[in-house]
Amino acid sequence: MAFAIMRFEKLKTGIPINGAVSHITRSRPTPNADPARRHLNRTIVGPADTDSKAIREAIEERTPAKFRKDAVRMMEFMISASPEWFQDAPPERIDQYFDSAAEWLRSKFGHANVVSAIQHNDETTPHMHAMVVPVDPETGRLNAKRWVGGRGKLREMQSAFADWQSSFGVERGKPR
Repeated sequence: MAFAIMRFEKLKTGIPINGAVSHITRSRPTPNADPARRHLNRTIVGPADTDSKAIREAIEERTPAKFRKDAVRMMEFMISASPEWFQDAPPERIDQYFDSAAEWLRSKFGHANVVSAIQHNDETTPHMHAMVVPVDPETGRLNAKRWVGGRGKLREMQSAFADWQSSFGVERGKPR
């Protein structure tokens, strides 16, 4: 059985955010990406997958005017499945997998907080990068802890994502 894969990284300052955006838009060299397959990449949420300026602007627009210096300004998610899952899956099914994953992110973090989701088909294993600005709907402040604070919440989130994607024939890996 193939596994659902979801990882994320918390980004706090502009330099790592700019680096993540330039990677997903391919505006900097990406050695493991095939330039001849670049046209196969697909924007699922937000600005076009080639428009790094518009993605950075979307992040800035969603970020509150005032925030703590050490606040998590953005969470970059990388979502995929075990490589063997993609071997026999038709392109439409792969697109459905990533559309479903983007919908899970929107249901979990709020539609407005998911500012970008881009599917990369120009690498060996298809995957999606999603940019989430963790604005708490109750306070209007940046608050990544609301969703990903502590091991228990992270375990819960991994399980919930795998359950959401289970109709695609993927499952959660062993916890821990």
